Amino acid sequence: MRKVGFKAKSSFRNSVEARSLLGQVVRQILLRVFTAVLVVVVLVLIEHWGRNKNLFFLRHVMDENAQLIFLSSLGAVAAAFVGLYFTAISIIASSATYARAPDEIRTLIMKELADNFYFKVLAQFAGIVVIMLTALALKWPIIGPLNTCVVTLLCLFSIFSFFVLLSRVFRFSDPNTLTVPLNRDLIRWIQLATPAGYQWRDASFQSHYQRNAERALNNFSYLVVMASHKDNLYGKMLSDLGQCLLELLGY
Repeated sequence: MRKVGFKAKSSFRNSVEARSLLGQVVRQILLRVFTAVLVVVVLVLIEHWGRNKNLFFLRHVMDENAQLIFLSSLGAVAAAFVGLYFTAISIIASSATYARAPDEIRTLIMKELADNFYFKVLAQFAGIVVIMLTALALKWPIIGPLNTCVVTLLCLFSIFSFFVLLSRVFRFSDPNTLTVPLNRDLIRWIQLATPAGYQWRDASFQSHYQRNAERALNNFSYLVVMASHKDNLYGKMLSDLGQCLLELLGY
């Protein structure tokens, strides 16, 4: 009975942890799902208003089969770009330069590249396409020319921006590039610890701000260690890091 009780407690604990993880994921994606639905609904309402006003472009009747094929192709494009982008990030994070780097450095790379505006637009584009495909699959004749044109523009933005962002991703093969986000983070935590910050007089908030600033400075020390062990980076990277730290000290 003790054995059965132990297994039951372990199973319950695992289910609670799984629900907690699921709740965190749902909270993070709920706003983006709502945004995708809202964009489609607003465009449908504009199309309905335009048809009532006899606007020529919005009165255009679209072939559902052609729409289905077209939106399916756009969804495949979005999925392909998401895969390619994460592949490029993984190549940089696992390269020889960062092979022995601390987890904080690799986490900083992933955060910097996965939180940028391009990736958010790409994810939103994929979400909008999925909502439109769902409406077509349910035989809701609500997806008109305006929705189709908007996702086309989002697709064009994703295609042309991808090549610009890809060159930026591979610039992170030089660890010195990480000084820019580190500078930004450190200055932000320093500002929050001043009267400009939220609840700056509260000791717990001050401790939180100072702890994060210390973490950013530790990441600088990791970069110095990486530069000192890389012969091809030794001179330039150390001098750039020194200049960066002097600017921060002046700030």
